[in-house]
Amino acid sequence: MLRCDGKLFLALGEVISITVGAESFEQIMLDIIGDESVIISYQLIYLTPMLADGSPDQMYDWKSICQLNTPQFKIPGCLLQVINPSVSVTDDNRRQPYYQFESSVLMSLSADMLLQLVPQDVKHIPKVSVTKDFPYHNAGKACFICECDDSGFQDNNIEEWEYNNRNTCSLCPVVLDCDKPQSILTHIATHILHDTHVDQSSEPCGLCLLPSPICCFMLKGALWELQPAEQQLMEQAWDTHNVIPKTWPLKKKKNHIPLVISDAHSLKMAFRTTHLRTNASSEDTSNEMRTIPDLEDDDAKDSCNLEDIDASENDSNKWQDNYNPDLWEINADVLLEK
Repeated sequence: MLRCDGKLFLALGEVISITVGAESFEQIMLDIIGDESVIISYQLIYLTPMLADGSPDQMYDWKSICQLNTPQFKIPGCLLQVINPSVSVTDDNRRQPYYQFESSVLMSLSADMLLQLVPQDVKHIPKVSVTKDFPYHNAGKACFICECDDSGFQDNNIEEWEYNNRNTCSLCPVVLDCDKPQSILTHIATHILHDTHVDQSSEPCGLCLLPSPICCFMLKGALWELQPAEQQLMEQAWDTHNVIPKTWPLKKKKNHIPLVISDAHSLKMAFRTTHLRTNASSEDTSNEMRTIPDLEDDDAKDSCNLEDIDASENDSNKWQDNYNPDLWEINADVLLEK
């Protein structure tokens, strides 16, 4: 996913490099992609709607297009899913092959990614500006916006959602940045040393200020005494401990034209349609239908050899045949040759 115009949109990309810790790899197993040490670099893939050819069995309605200087991003592995897209087959060697996608599958990927998203991961989602190629659009409307009521994005305002899910101190309204643990320890320490509301005899935790019998993260007692200079620094930190940077609410840009969202490619529409069809299936199971396809065909689980596209979304539902997660790998070398 990418953050664009204060909203989340589906984004597809090709893997450029894979880093685990300090080492680079050409491929890794899919079951470790969610590890916090896995970092994936990918190049954005642009999509354009495919023209209908009048064929009743036409499955795909989106295809990839080549662009120069497409942006590249680096994200944690937990923020992407892996897909095995269909590649166009043509007898004309002068035409470059392209990837093909179905709208229903792309909406399914968006739903999967959004429902798995947790507040602490939002800050790792790259931000991009609105361009003629992204978000993906059809008939002038933005497609594959990531929003649904179950995820907390009722208004689809990512900045507001991130703000409402921020971590704050339990004794004051200061926002604690989990990426800066030293600043958190300093802030909590000022409360322990100087806040009259904190009972030092209860041995409060240096991370959450809860008494020692309650907190499971109780730190060990100090092995040394604070020096006078350190005492002075802590007093200075206490004097400014409740200073809150004025960063919210965000100011609206002047003459900003909001994106027009395509209802036909919206997750809210997909979930609503799925709900209606699920209710109908309870009355007549023989006519059961799903908007978002499920991968439940045993024949589709026999084998798989992933030629990877990273998708800042995927890996659940119908796509493509030959699904076997034990055999899936992320292979940067294959992608770099394309």
